[in-house]
Amino acid sequence: MRRGWDEEQQLLIAERDEAKSRAVALQSRMEEMDASFRKQLSVTIEANDRAISAARSDAEMIRSCCENRVAEVEAEMRAVLEETEEARVAMEARLRKISTVLYDQPSSDCIPFPTRLVSHGFYSRTCPRVDEWNTSPPPLSVVRTTVSSAPSSTAWLGPSPPSSVVPPTHFSSRGAHPNNPTEREVEPSCEPSASRSPHD
Repeated sequence: MRRGWDEEQQLLIAERDEAKSRAVALQSRMEEMDASFRKQLSVTIEANDRAISAARSDAEMIRSCCENRVAEVEAEMRAVLEETEEARVAMEARLRKISTVLYDQPSSDCIPFPTRLVSHGFYSRTCPRVDEWNTSPPPLSVVRTTVSSAPSSTAWLGPSPPSSVVPPTHFSSRGAHPNNPTEREVEPSCEPSASRSPHD
């Protein structure tokens, strides 16, 4: 019985020693793996740091290039805007000069009309309405008074008309009737005509 207990004790001691040796081996292996992992981690961190620094440098370079390009574009746009403003100012000056020249020219309100026109002394009008009042006869009372007071050399030719009938007068722009005192020849003028009496 004692022999059996000794054998069992030796077997347990052997198993203990074997377990210790395996634990030591596992510990050393874990240490090696930890060292290898730390080394790999350090390498990875260094690579990441290098990549980050390279990316930062590239981003800084790109940013500086973009800023330079933006500055160049701003300078170009500023030059274009200055040229446009100068062109606009020049065009406005030219338009003002043209407008001044056009407004300084003689007024074109006077409408040209034939050389010989018939005008009634009873009316006093300005040049722009010559065409209107030259073709409109004076009042009938004025025509009667003028015809009755006309001199004998320019009196009505032919048989004497009745007192209630007034000799016809011609109002046209082709010319004045040579024997009609109610008509007179006028020259084209833009000056306002003075008011005349029907007896002039």
